[in-house]
Amino acid sequence: MPPARCTWPRALRRCLRPLRRLLPHGPHRPPERWHYHDTVGDPEGLRDQRVYLSAASGAFGPEDITNYANNNWFDMSSGAVLKRSSLECTRLLDDAMTSRGFTGHKVDYAETGTHDWHTFREQLPAAWAHIKPALS
Repeated sequence: MPPARCTWPRALRRCLRPLRRLLPHGPHRPPERWHYHDTVGDPEGLRDQRVYLSAASGAFGPEDITNYANNNWFDMSSGAVLKRSSLECTRLLDDAMTSRGFTGHKVDYAETGTHDWHTFREQLPAAWAHIKPALS
C-alpha cells in the first residue's frame, strides 16, 4: 500500500502545476526520489522526539476578519486555503505517528484561523512548553 500523501485542494494544485518541476524537489531531482522526504509515509525519524504540531481549520475567526478589515481579502482567502491544506497534512502526520505508537508528539487543532502570523503566534507558548524539556 503506498504511503498516505497530503492532498491539496484541486484549485491550488492547478495554480501550482507550472511550478511542479521545481517543487518540492528542485529541477534536478526526479519525483521518484520524493519518498525519501515523505515524513507521513515513514515518520520513524521522529520517534522518541518531542514534536509539536498545530493547525487551524482555515475558517475565518474574529481575529482574521479584524486583521484583514482594511487589507487585501485575497490574502485572507488564500491563507484559508493554505491553512486548510496544512490541517489535512497535520492530521495525516498525527495519524501516522499515533498509529505507530509515538508518544512524544502533541497536536493542537484550532476551530478557526487562517495561514497568518496571528494564528502562528497563538501557538508559540504551547509549542515552546512542549519542546523546551527536550532542549535541557
